[in-house]
Amino acid sequence: MKYYLVIPQIHVQNANCISSPLTYGFPAITAFTGAIHALSRKLSDEFNICLGGVAIAAHDCSVQASRPAPYSDWSFVQSRHPIKKDGNSPSIIEEGYAHLRVSLLVEVIGEADWNQEEKQAFCEAVYLQMMQQRLAGGSILSIGNTRHKIRLHNDPAGDGEAIRVIRQQLSPSFVLIGRQDLLTEHT
Repeated sequence: MKYYLVIPQIHVQNANCISSPLTYGFPAITAFTGAIHALSRKLSDEFNICLGGVAIAAHDCSVQASRPAPYSDWSFVQSRHPIKKDGNSPSIIEEGYAHLRVSLLVEVIGEADWNQEEKQAFCEAVYLQMMQQRLAGGSILSIGNTRHKIRLHNDPAGDGEAIRVIRQQLSPSFVLIGRQDLLTEHT
C-alpha cells in the first residue's frame, strides 16, 4: 500500500545554503533527500516501510547576510572558529546559513494496510526521529503547530478531495521542482 506523509512547518536554524553549485541561498535538494533517506533507515525495521521521493514546499527562507554600508555588496554572516593549537587563526571557509520554514511531502511504500492508530504511531515515530536529526546541516527547532501536524494520507490518486487536503497542508509555499531536462539541454 502506498501512503503520503506530510511533515509540515519544519523550522530549521542555520541550514547550509551554499552547499550546491545549482542552489545558492537555499539548501541543496540532496540535503532533503539525504535526511529522508536517514529517516527511512531508522524507521524501516520497526514499521516495515520504505520512504521514496520527497517534495519540498518552502514557506520561508531567511539568508543570514549583511552589508557594511548601504550601497556595498551583501555577504554571508561568518562565524569565527576557535584558534588552532599553535595559536594561529584557522583559514576562513565561507559558510552561508539560512533559517528555513519548509514542509515535506514524502512517499511511504509499505505492504501493510494501517488503521488510524497505526498511522498515528508512525507519525509520532517520525516526529521523534526528525527532532533528533539535522536537516540540511541545520538544527530542527520545531515541526508543525496546532493547526498543522504530521499526517499520513492514503494514496490520493484520482481523489480530488484528498489532493486538496494535502495542498492545504503545504500552502502557502513555493514547491521546488527538479528540472534535470533543462539542465541537460542547457549544458
